[in-house]
Amino acid sequence: MSFVPSSITPLTYGFTDHIVHSINKVDIALRVFPARDDGTKRPWLIWVHGGAYIAGKHFNVPPFLLPAFHDQANYDIVTFSHRLLPQVSFQDMWADITFQFHWCLTNLPSIVGEDKIDMVNYGIGGDSSGGHFATLAGFRLSHTSPPKVIISLYGIVNPLDPHFEQDSEDGITPDYGTPPNVLMRMLGDREKSRARIFAPWNWEMPPTLTPEQLEAYWGYKYEITEEDKRRMDLNNHIHKKGIRMNLLFREETFIWKERYVEKVKKWSPFHLIDTLPNPYQAIDDGLGRKVYPPICVFHGDEDRTVPVEQSKRFAEGLKKKSVVVEEIYPEGKGHTFDYVITGPDDESWEEYIQPLISFIKIHLEE
Repeated sequence: MSFVPSSITPLTYGFTDHIVHSINKVDIALRVFPARDDGTKRPWLIWVHGGAYIAGKHFNVPPFLLPAFHDQANYDIVTFSHRLLPQVSFQDMWADITFQFHWCLTNLPSIVGEDKIDMVNYGIGGDSSGGHFATLAGFRLSHTSPPKVIISLYGIVNPLDPHFEQDSEDGITPDYGTPPNVLMRMLGDREKSRARIFAPWNWEMPPTLTPEQLEAYWGYKYEITEEDKRRMDLNNHIHKKGIRMNLLFREETFIWKERYVEKVKKWSPFHLIDTLPNPYQAIDDGLGRKVYPPICVFHGDEDRTVPVEQSKRFAEGLKKKSVVVEEIYPEGKGHTFDYVITGPDDESWEEYIQPLISFIKIHLEE
């Protein structure tokens, strides 16, 4: 069944957009939502959007995020983009994330004010596929400038989960009728110069949203194209065939399945737990921080898109390595359950969002 948010509100926060890199003729961009000037250096939070690696955008974030971490915590929020399937692989996407991160280390102080941002105290979070990048950052950025805290919002932490290889009769979104031969041509496209860094979901297209409403929601003027509709059909095809991870990690380039699995494990946060030292308490990064940062795992217990068992097993594995883990598993909630939580007056804010804010503040403002 197609997801449609219960409410879609215009973006009212101030922001600046920045093109930070161009690779294979594709511009990589990020958006900065500066914190209020309260006379102190504020922590900052990176957010990586979800979208099954094939859609989504960096223009906006889950509805609760800005009220929680911009308004209440008063952090600078930086939203990252990355190139999307099918033209690029996971490694290409990760390269986009790391480039933006290092760009921020150099340029963010001049954007928000050198006396207004604490560059050492930053966190990273992401929803769904974005959670994959966020949790991976805890391993891959640990020897440069590691995050102080991580948020995994129903994040994909085990791309080798058999769940992702299951066939399905049902699509994710309504079918736009793209011919099979066109879908096959799109599926096989490996020309990186044709990659996109954002793509709307069906609920961001007419008739659900008019062009004017989309511009207000994104803070960016964009005209929906037939390619956007075909992308939704391609996503349905990938989902029905259970080939998302195979496409993402380019299984087609491997002769032996075992070699493919070995490669994916290097990009799987769940499997990377085995690389953490043990006993863990005696190990840090030389700066007094644990090798893997404190993390909040936030996942509805009835999620059918990314099974909650992934998050639970990930959390359990981290705790065995003495990592600080906060677990929030809202009962009866599925994927994107948080889209109904838009502010402090909403139901579930005190139960779910306030504990998340408190956990993040402990580790970013200690």
